[in-house]
Amino acid sequence: MLIDLTLSLPADHAVFARDREAWAIPMSSGHVGTHLDTLLHRPIPLDWMDRSARLVDARSFGADIGLDVLAGVTVAAGDFVLFRTDHIRRHAYGEREYFSDHPQLDWPLVEHLIGKKVSFIGIDAAGLRRGREEHARVDRFCEENGAYVIENLTNLDALAARTGGPFAARVAWIAHGGLTGIPVKVVAEVPDLAPA
Repeated sequence: MLIDLTLSLPADHAVFARDREAWAIPMSSGHVGTHLDTLLHRPIPLDWMDRSARLVDARSFGADIGLDVLAGVTVAAGDFVLFRTDHIRRHAYGEREYFSDHPQLDWPLVEHLIGKKVSFIGIDAAGLRRGREEHARVDRFCEENGAYVIENLTNLDALAARTGGPFAARVAWIAHGGLTGIPVKVVAEVPDLAPA
């Protein structure tokens, strides 16, 4: 069974109706919907389209998610680690709270994941860290160390209902020169449930 984890926005979504001038830079640089941040424009290895993935339940950790969220979770080199906060379910994409008040991973957790040599770190929120400077800093740190951040994932609740361990993730992108946000398609492949 395939589960689409991509936030795709219709043309009439509220985010496009907002002040075009204020949104011109994020939209024109690819930072809309589910996307991958690449401030350094390094090429993403093609074989990263197929990843072993882990879903981490971070819903009970509040605004700051620490290393203890990984208790009982095995993370291996090359993994795509997805954090489920349910922020995207509490605040609609485009609302002020969605972008400013989202949960964040603390630095020891980010450093631990980078030390494990993960390929992608995903979250169902606007980024791994709050605030423009911290957001860019963590994206750059991850990319400098061989990992990429994927933001604004959705349907992690549906994924959680179907998996309790590792699963296959498919990630597709088209990197256009100059964009710092690359729209991505993220799909989880999980076993079909046996008929009751």
